[in-house]
Amino acid sequence: MGKFFKFREIAMNKINRFSLVAFAAAIFALPVFSQDESSEEVEEIIVTGSKLSKTNFDSDVPILTITGEDVTNRMIATAGDAVAQLPNAGLANSVQGDAYQSSSGVGQNIVSLFGLGSQRTLTLVNGRRFVSSNSPQNGAGADGLQVDTNNIPILLLERVEVNNVGGASVYGADAVAGVVNYVLKDDFEGFKMQYDYNNVADISENKSVKMLFGANFDDGRGNFALNIDYTETGHITLKELKDNGQLFRAGFYDTVGGPSGQRKLLTDFAVNGLDQGGIITKGGGFFLPFYCDNYGIYCTGWSDGEVYGFAVDGSGAFGQKAKGAATGNVVWSDGGAGVRLLDTDPYLNPIERTNINLFVNYDITDDITANFEMYTNEMSAQEGATQPFISNSLFGNPQLSLVMSADNPFLPANAQAFLAAENSPTFGFSRWWVDLYSPVKNNNDTDMFRFSLEGSLGDFDWEAGISRGQSTINGNQLQLNRARFDLAIDAGINPATGEIDCKWNYDPDYTAGDYSQLEVAGWPGSIFGAKGDCAPLNPFGNNQASPEALDYLMAQYFDRVKMSQEIAYFEINGVIAQLPAGDVQALFGVESRTEKAEYNSGFAAGTRISYEAGYGGDGTQGGQFDSDDVYLEALVPLVSEDMDIPFVQNLDLSLSYREIDHSLAGSDSTEGYGITWNIIDDLTFRAKSQSTVRAPNVGELFKPVLQGSSFTSDPCDANNLISGPNPAVRQANCAAEGLPANFSSQAGNASVRGTSGGNLNLFNEEADTTSYGFVYSPSFNEMVDGLQIAVDFIEFDIQNAITTFTLTQVMEACYDSTSYPNNQFCDAFNRLPNGQLPKTGAYSVGVVNAAYYLFDTYIYEVSYDKNLTDFLGYIGIDVGYDLGEFGISHIWYRKDKDIFSATGFDEDDELGGFGNPRNRATTRFNWELGKVYSYLDLFYRGGGMLDDDWDSEAQPWRYLDRAGNEMKNHVDGYYTASAGLIYSYNDNVKLNLRITNLFDRGPEDDYELAAYPSAWPGQTISGGFQINF
Repeated sequence: MGKFFKFREIAMNKINRFSLVAFAAAIFALPVFSQDESSEEVEEIIVTGSKLSKTNFDSDVPILTITGEDVTNRMIATAGDAVAQLPNAGLANSVQGDAYQSSSGVGQNIVSLFGLGSQRTLTLVNGRRFVSSNSPQNGAGADGLQVDTNNIPILLLERVEVNNVGGASVYGADAVAGVVNYVLKDDFEGFKMQYDYNNVADISENKSVKMLFGANFDDGRGNFALNIDYTETGHITLKELKDNGQLFRAGFYDTVGGPSGQRKLLTDFAVNGLDQGGIITKGGGFFLPFYCDNYGIYCTGWSDGEVYGFAVDGSGAFGQKAKGAATGNVVWSDGGAGVRLLDTDPYLNPIERTNINLFVNYDITDDITANFEMYTNEMSAQEGATQPFISNSLFGNPQLSLVMSADNPFLPANAQAFLAAENSPTFGFSRWWVDLYSPVKNNNDTDMFRFSLEGSLGDFDWEAGISRGQSTINGNQLQLNRARFDLAIDAGINPATGEIDCKWNYDPDYTAGDYSQLEVAGWPGSIFGAKGDCAPLNPFGNNQASPEALDYLMAQYFDRVKMSQEIAYFEINGVIAQLPAGDVQALFGVESRTEKAEYNSGFAAGTRISYEAGYGGDGTQGGQFDSDDVYLEALVPLVSEDMDIPFVQNLDLSLSYREIDHSLAGSDSTEGYGITWNIIDDLTFRAKSQSTVRAPNVGELFKPVLQGSSFTSDPCDANNLISGPNPAVRQANCAAEGLPANFSSQAGNASVRGTSGGNLNLFNEEADTTSYGFVYSPSFNEMVDGLQIAVDFIEFDIQNAITTFTLTQVMEACYDSTSYPNNQFCDAFNRLPNGQLPKTGAYSVGVVNAAYYLFDTYIYEVSYDKNLTDFLGYIGIDVGYDLGEFGISHIWYRKDKDIFSATGFDEDDELGGFGNPRNRATTRFNWELGKVYSYLDLFYRGGGMLDDDWDSEAQPWRYLDRAGNEMKNHVDGYYTASAGLIYSYNDNVKLNLRITNLFDRGPEDDYELAAYPSAWPGQTISGGFQINF
């Protein structure tokens, strides 16, 4: 338990720049909605979808609220996970799931609304911006200023407000999809401790302890609260889930001998001719030296046509390997020897995190209060697994299959005899080098403070504040020194010692190869080291490398990221006028913000080497921008109840405006107009129209041009010719390229290399959002008292969206255009004479203002709370004793349109596919009686098409199940459930129990197997306790 009480010294960097923005010349007002005194017993949550306070159901936009009590009762680990419970929200980056995390983003949790990109969701703490932890290179999410929600203290969480429509005119740039506002307790007294334990899939465990202490001082004029969290997350790979019977990975792969474009569901697909032990082919170093008539068959060149290589079990034994069945794809086979990606893919990345937070408020005078907030987070995280170095020609230079000599002394005797019998003095060697992989290890630090003064000045309220935050990410990884690798695998017998040694060490005529392009000025010595330094590597079989060889081969690579933010603001608010319907309330504010990022990476001195010049090598970037904003809001009552107008109890108009002066993207403005119309006591109509913007961030602006790798879905591949906005245009253009209708592109399975980078000429994204809906709270009898129903329609139109073109996007834009080949997209990639993309120099792409989104959705919200005994009494059942309090809430999220285009030629509405279902819902049941509180949560994911581009009537044969039967183009939706119980042992101690995936739900047929998430960790049980004084 000692690790659970680990503290850190908090050292904030010296503040070198801050100045308060000048006070406003005009004075405006903070609104306080008038309340009917007869409803004092009804608790109303004041939300901040506007800086003008109003209750949730009085808001002119739909705002979903999650209470802090719900979060702790349900043992939710992070503030991001709390929001991800909503059907319209998700985590763009998470430590858990069947996906990689980018190297600088390992361990972070980032929130995203509506699937419109996490960079378009603005995350606030107490209504104010928080410093980003998203690296501009290899970050946790898309380039942007996203907040790592791990920084937000759970025990201090009062509630989370999710504003589902824009918000830029109120809170500034980036609030396009919406705003997630974490509201913290501002006056806590007492002591609270919570310990949670989670057994994950009976493989690993997560543990956390959280402590909160608060007290008043100076006769109640001040209050402070200190929060300390420690969390430890275990490590699980997908292979461990598979071995535990909790992994269901399947995919569709081309058939052999079937119609062009036909694909069959496989569950044991393997990378053909490549595994962890190594597979040999006759002659030179090219994988599949003779391309077979049917792709997917091992073409090794040996006289018996069989497959030979070295064991993956660590023994290094040589022998025959199993052949997989052919597929119609050059990379994949059905079973047999080969790489299963799940062997190295992560499910749960290990992290260790400590949060310390301090909050102080003090009444300096009766009219002025000082507030101080301090956040510090230290996190160490490790990338659970990733793809290692590969020697296989399908993946391109420099990761070619190796040419090995049959006299290599590491070869087992039976392997040497085999090669001699086959008259093969050299052989090709392909291998997945998992033993030469070292995980990325990140140490993240986030420190932020905010100081503000608030008070009253006559009839006006005001607030002025400054904040400064800084996030640093120090990433380290041992990477393969490719130049030394070539020396280490070329081994012989040193005549001076009689021992196995690198030929480089003892052969004076040895030619090491030309790596001069990797050298830098002032580099001491050779990149190979001195003669005698080379340690020979046994490449044959998994985990055969000696410690000396690993020490010689592995070079220390680092990433260093620093993100900083400085903000100064002033707001003043109050009543500025009186109308017949009531007071006109308004707010005026100014804000000055600086965002800065610094990123550099490279190899430690004396070890600088990468796979080849310019690929993933040294990268240094940085830059900053300033944004000076002026904003105002007003709430204008047009009609009040005492004006006695039929069907208009109240009618309010809300106005918001913000002028944004961005130092790089220029000036822009946003505005919003909304109404709330209380038709009768129980029924309210609300509507709002807004314009919003997102400014380019430091990553999009300053990212250097570097080489990278990419897979692509080649539009001219036979499987893709029937797709696109106009398949006939695509087919004609691909034919004009000289590609046959049955063309099979390798780039969908074997990555190619190209360049991408940032763009200093970016300008602001622009969006228009509209929402309207009804809120119904019936009160015609006591039985329906407590029922609330809200129905809202939301529409987004995002133009000039900043996007980084992918290789797939530029290829589709080229071949889907009626101007082919005379358009800019056709110049962004290259083909070889045989139609394949080259392994290197395949493409050049970058960041541009080119994309657009058209997105429509409905959100339905129903909640009902009642005493169960009273409810039964209303329907004529008198039980005679208390049955406790019962509640239900249901949020149904239904998409109506989801169109995206990156280039203007690739517009696609994927709505209705199982990967992008129309319907999602969350339903919660709560019941409380005496010392027991229990809940049941249901999460629904709607069904959809297996392939939204598939015409199943015209091509019923396109998809086959595992048995070879034709499949239909529909996958049913499914529910998962979680349940929990909280027992109050006494006034100070609570015991928690939670069961996730209550019914142990998993894929039940081939349709679900094909479409569902592949990692289902099964039913998991969590337990914990809370102590309160």
